[in-house]
Amino acid sequence: YDLTQHENDDCEEISDDNSDDQFQLVPLDEEIIQCVSENLELLRLPCFAHTLQLVVNDGIKHAANATAALTKVAKIAKFSHSSTLFAEELENLKKTIPRATQCRWNSQFLTVVAVSDIPLKTLNDILIKLDKKELCITEKNKEVLDEFMTLLYLFNEATVLIQADQTVTISMVGPILLNLLSDLELERKKSERVYLMCDALISSLKTRFGGFYKHFSIDTDNCKVKINSDN
Repeated sequence: YDLTQHENDDCEEISDDNSDDQFQLVPLDEEIIQCVSENLELLRLPCFAHTLQLVVNDGIKHAANATAALTKVAKIAKFSHSSTLFAEELENLKKTIPRATQCRWNSQFLTVVAVSDIPLKTLNDILIKLDKKELCITEKNKEVLDEFMTLLYLFNEATVLIQADQTVTISMVGPILLNLLSDLELERKKSERVYLMCDALISSLKTRFGGFYKHFSIDTDNCKVKINSDN
């Protein structure tokens, strides 16, 4: 779901617990180094980062259960930049909501994080006071957003790691891919709201990085979602 698609829309009626999981790298061993060395395409880090973005896009395409909640977030973000009164209320709370840019999925992720970081009752009270009751976040919306953030948090951490200026990022490619798959499979067992998105993320990883995972005898033929790796 593209949070920027409502940037020019008028607001209309629509019919915080962060995960304690931390992104941790598995110990780097010679087998991983050898695998990365043998697969030279993985050494092109910009390409690797772009492919991770494609994986995220595949997941978001299957986040239908999150559409209503994400639509509200998009409209709340837009409202925060178009309404002086709303901006003042946020300033009093020492909160800001960044604009989501279409070219960077993680900016959209950070927009969701910023909205979710505002206490639910406080945010809804402000919206009601400003005659925007239709944008109030329900408990169900909050549950969806929490699961959505948990999944994309893993990819955001991976993106930050491979873009580090003073870190040997090539050595992180293997551990990142192994941890992403492991963490997503764990989250899939717990997911109640965005499990289809989780299935798509797992399937996309296995499809786009199939050669790498097969090196570690990981089954890549059991994908629940068909992914077009040409896109």
